Amino acid sequence: MVFSVRDIATDEDVRVMVRAIIWIALGLNFITLAEGVETSAQRHLLQWHHCDEVQGLLHAKPMVPTLIGGCTKTIRD
Repeated sequence: MVFSVRDIATDEDVRVMVRAIIWIALGLNFITLAEGVETSAQRHLLQWHHCDEVQGLLHAKPMVPTLIGGCTKTIRD
C-alpha cells in the first residue's frame, strides 16, 4: 500500500486518513510505504503511526528508475 503524505504535518484530516490506511494495512499484514516524505516532522508522524518504510527528498534526491530499488528507508523499530 502506497500513499502520499505531503500535508500530514499540517492537516488533521490527512493525519486521520493516513493513520487509518496504516492501521488497515497492518491488520492485513501489508508493509506500508509512504512516498513524498520531505521533512523530519512527516517522518516522525509516520514512525509514530507505525509506517514501515518511507521514500522522498528527506532521504534521497530524484533518480533514474534503475537506481531506485534500495532507496526506501525502513523506519519501524
